[in-house]
Amino acid sequence: MDIKKYIEKAQSMEISAAGENSKCYLFSDKALLHGSYAAEHLNTLKVESEKLWDKGMNVPKVIDYQFVDQDMNKKYRECWLLETRVPGKALHELNPYPLIFRPTTKEEVIENYQREVYNTEAYERELELLSQVPQDHYDKFLEDMLLVANHPFLCYDGTYASNFQYDREKGFGFVDLTPRHVIDSPDFTCQTYLKILLGKGEIIKEHQNQVQSWIDQILAKAYIAMKNNKQLNELYSNPDDLKTICYTRQFRRLGFLLSSLPNMEDYIERSLRTIEMMRELNLIDSTSKKI
Repeated sequence: MDIKKYIEKAQSMEISAAGENSKCYLFSDKALLHGSYAAEHLNTLKVESEKLWDKGMNVPKVIDYQFVDQDMNKKYRECWLLETRVPGKALHELNPYPLIFRPTTKEEVIENYQREVYNTEAYERELELLSQVPQDHYDKFLEDMLLVANHPFLCYDGTYASNFQYDREKGFGFVDLTPRHVIDSPDFTCQTYLKILLGKGEIIKEHQNQVQSWIDQILAKAYIAMKNNKQLNELYSNPDDLKTICYTRQFRRLGFLLSSLPNMEDYIERSLRTIEMMRELNLIDSTSKKI
């Protein structure tokens, strides 16, 4: 099936995911993106992603693209981009239904709390899964990240953990590669590596000891991957320095503390106090509920 057939099918589909500059439609083994792209960037992405694919990296390989905007004078033009799908599930992906911004009723507060619980439980399940990932998957993920971090034409987006995926057979994969020349230092790459693995989220207070044990296992495997990596051991005279540079410091830099989700009663009480204060300050329009 060529790209035109996928574009036709996408017209009657719901959007599967959306980024800052593109929308994505997922098929069984392909991903179709719609956004604004520069022709030279797409050419680079097509050539270089195939090279990484051939090296055994779990990256999206560009199959084809088709411009909608035919104005050749514009650098960024509306375009459809067809790629292979990276196997696996996105890491630390939050509830697709966002929280209600500044709820103004008790019912909306309760709805927000239910969504918070959903995200909290999903985050805990992700940490449990990652604690069980085999060491060779940790090793390869770090090796691949270091390779892209020094790539002359491509970089990954480490802003969100959900830009990376995990498959029990294939290991970790990169969802969002960008045709941009950004070189990251090895210690910065290791810090990003930990940030992606740990993600960010709250936990259920009663689960704290269990969750902490999963985090300890993740960190131990991440540190072993650093010590196993030939490039890092050649760059650092003492491999144990990595523990200070990329392991302990990362916790401090992120301010990584396990924060517990309040129980429902406390959550509702606190939220209702906030709503009442906003009403007293005339920040809520009682008729339109706009703030």
